[in-house]
Amino acid sequence: MSGKVTNFPHAQAESADVEKLRMAINTVDAMSRGMCASIAALVHAALDCLDFDVNKLERARQFLLLIEEKAADLDNAINWQAEQVGQNYIDEAGRERTRALWKKHHAFNDALRAPSKGA
Repeated sequence: MSGKVTNFPHAQAESADVEKLRMAINTVDAMSRGMCASIAALVHAALDCLDFDVNKLERARQFLLLIEEKAADLDNAINWQAEQVGQNYIDEAGRERTRALWKKHHAFNDALRAPSKGA
């Protein structure tokens, strides 16, 4: 007797969702392994450049910028995969901080534009 229940539509839909999730996790794992290996290699190369040879410092700066770019690519790729299965992380506290900052920004600008009472 098979452990799978396939004669019920709900079980089939759940099975399809589980398969989508497995594929997304596998894709994220593959991407993160490749990208993290690239980031580690860039870090090692940048560290090798930091032997205080003035001519190598610019190369180290370029490596560090590339590391930043790779980290952003990894973040975006993983987030996109998570969004595809409705499991992307949303930083609600960060969003609230951003909303509060914009509210203060607009209040400050409104205050600057308001006519002065003494004029």
